[in-house]
Amino acid sequence: MIQFINPVDILNLAATDLASIDDTVIKRAKKAALAEIDLSDDGFFHYHEQQLTRSDCERVINELEEHDKLEFYHFIANSPALNKFLINGDESFFTAFRHESIYKLPEFVKFISPYFAAAYDSALWKAWQQYTNPIDHIVAVDPIVVTDDMDNAYKSVRNDLNRKIEDIRELYAKVEDLEQEVNLKAIAAQADILLDKDRLNTLPPYFQDLRNTMVLATRKLAIQINNVRGDSAIGRQLVETLREVQTDGVTKEKLVKDYELLRNAEKHQADANDPVRIRYNELVAALTEVYKAASNPQSSVPGVRKWVDEHINIEEIKALDVKYHNIKIQLATKLGGLGAAIYKGHRERFAALDYIEMAEQIGVLEGEPLDMILDFRKILQQEIAELGVTPDDPHGINKKVIRDMIIIGTVIIIIVIFSKGCF
Repeated sequence: MIQFINPVDILNLAATDLASIDDTVIKRAKKAALAEIDLSDDGFFHYHEQQLTRSDCERVINELEEHDKLEFYHFIANSPALNKFLINGDESFFTAFRHESIYKLPEFVKFISPYFAAAYDSALWKAWQQYTNPIDHIVAVDPIVVTDDMDNAYKSVRNDLNRKIEDIRELYAKVEDLEQEVNLKAIAAQADILLDKDRLNTLPPYFQDLRNTMVLATRKLAIQINNVRGDSAIGRQLVETLREVQTDGVTKEKLVKDYELLRNAEKHQADANDPVRIRYNELVAALTEVYKAASNPQSSVPGVRKWVDEHINIEEIKALDVKYHNIKIQLATKLGGLGAAIYKGHRERFAALDYIEMAEQIGVLEGEPLDMILDFRKILQQEIAELGVTPDDPHGINKKVIRDMIIIGTVIIIIVIFSKGCF
């Protein structure tokens, strides 16, 4: 760290009016300061816990021969918070900070820049290392430095972020290496700690490129956790954290797309392992085969009914959680299809009507599918009414037999009557 020594302090001229400080005043004060060194027990000038040699003092005192430097040193000496900050990094400078017009003077900024950059870097790094210590009060003050010294003002934190980026890349390599057994939750936790999103967001715009780089490195890790290790949930959680980091527009767009892809993959994985969903998906598949077979006139209507009674529980289906809504729709649709198949293959109107009513009872059909079901039910009811069929005589066979018997009986009576008439 570049050591700041204020010769105005050494000469004890801070309280002296700047306009009255000339070469004579400086020489007299210098003589007194050097005499103090000569008379000291250890041969040093004790300056804010520093031990300055005679040559150290002479070197900085000689700088006062330049009037601008005399003015700058005098201003700093009369700004205790700034003076202490430059000398030993006293952070009270940040809490007591106020804008001064001299801070905009290019010559002053150039003069103070190397000292301020070193002190600022030290203070920021100290706060950054203490994870429970906020850094807001430091980064709220822009470094009073020239452009060339800006990197020096943020050097330590910048180096730390670069190290963390490399650590995240090492985590990526571990995930990618399938020969290694890894704890993905532990990997994600490490990445989360390295990212340290809340404090990362408090850093000033200077760190935006590094912030983007860190986010993209972690994003790559999240994608790899899904692609290589097949855990979309952990990948999605990491991306969700990344979306809270301040990034540029392009990076934000990537994260939004990644999040949606990983969320869909996570849902697919959850669905694939959900025992309820597995069970009902199998039921939907089986019911599909049943209704396909039911349209065949050679199939058994009672056999179909027996299968439905054994496998379909309407009340249980109705009670399924809302996340299984799509399954309920599929089952209702298949039951409606079964009704149509029974009618097509066997003209079993009452059996078809039963399956239509089951589909309605599930209570999820709407729009065109529901309209089709209702229209089909009306057709069935109209045919039943017109044909005068009953559940016990679904095809009207008994009615036909009775009608035929009446006709035959009438014919016989007519024949008998006519026979008697002939005698």
